[in-house]
Amino acid sequence: MTPNFETMPIDELRHYAIAHRDDLTALRTIFSRRDPHVSKHHFPDTEEGRVQMMTFLEQVAESERKSINPTSGSEL
Repeated sequence: MTPNFETMPIDELRHYAIAHRDDLTALRTIFSRRDPHVSKHHFPDTEEGRVQMMTFLEQVAESERKSINPTSGSEL
């Protein structure tokens, strides 16, 4: 049975999509919910552009990790 992606909270939908990477319906639903007012980043299709994009994505991922677990990485 397929979950109802339209009513699923975005965090739950993201976790589902990561666990079920072959489910294109879940991915399409995530993309359909994106905020049209969020700034877009365009990277050139060159090696330098790919490096810039990976650096940006690593920064976003680190920011997300810190917001989920703010004590992660700090010594007690």
